Amino acid sequence: KLNFGEEEVIYLKSCLRRKEKISQEPKVVLNTFHTIKGDEQDNVMLFLEMGMKAYEALERGSDEEHRNFYVAITRTKKELHLVEAEKWGYPID
Repeated sequence: KLNFGEEEVIYLKSCLRRKEKISQEPKVVLNTFHTIKGDEQDNVMLFLEMGMKAYEALERGSDEEHRNFYVAITRTKKELHLVEAEKWGYPID
């Protein structure tokens, strides 16, 4: 017996209504750049929001966030989309 949550049930019903094969490859894949190191995608959308821990490391002069940004932007084969946060909690210069 399978136990699906409410969101999974809504998704599956939606697929059935649209007559989509549930086993087909997803059209959109969400990952962090930490999990896709070495993997490339045709289209990459990078959200430029920064958490407190990352901001504090950047303020201390750590180069790790610059390296992370470089890895994130170099995963793109065709199109890179940079998305700014509506409100910055921590400014980036």
